[in-house]
Amino acid sequence: MIVVTILWKIKVEDSAPACTCLRNRLDYELLKDSFDSETPWLDSSYYSVTDVADPNFFKPVSDVDAVQAGAIGCITPRQVQIAHEIFKLSLLPHDCSQDVQKKYRLMVKRRLIKVHREELGGCESKEEKQGMLAKIFDDTLEQYKSVLRQSKKRGNVLIRSEYQ
Repeated sequence: MIVVTILWKIKVEDSAPACTCLRNRLDYELLKDSFDSETPWLDSSYYSVTDVADPNFFKPVSDVDAVQAGAIGCITPRQVQIAHEIFKLSLLPHDCSQDVQKKYRLMVKRRLIKVHREELGGCESKEEKQGMLAKIFDDTLEQYKSVLRQSKKRGNVLIRSEYQ
């Protein structure tokens, strides 16, 4: 019996929305698949907690863990964090409480504040800064929801072929 595994790595550098969505979807699916592998990208504390009532459910990926996971998965630390946020969104119940939604929003916004520090720093008032951050979050959430819709609609895009 001969088993041949063919793996292609594709780097998506284009910032066009469709390319960003494709990259996020691939990273999300690869991260999720890694949880069932011999070498998961992240420590189980990041994915084993599935109860939204547990405070550890909303634990963001630390910078150190994101770097390590990125090295394993051959993606950037930022992409690890994004894939993890999409994974957590996939676990939220559709009818989750406002409190749960707020905790998720805060988890994502903490990362967005770091990423958009320069843009947010240019705001003249606290209200303007909060408004800009809210818009960035809303856009991000829509992208994440799109990734999950496409993932459910088309199934896992990762293709594995085995020849026996």
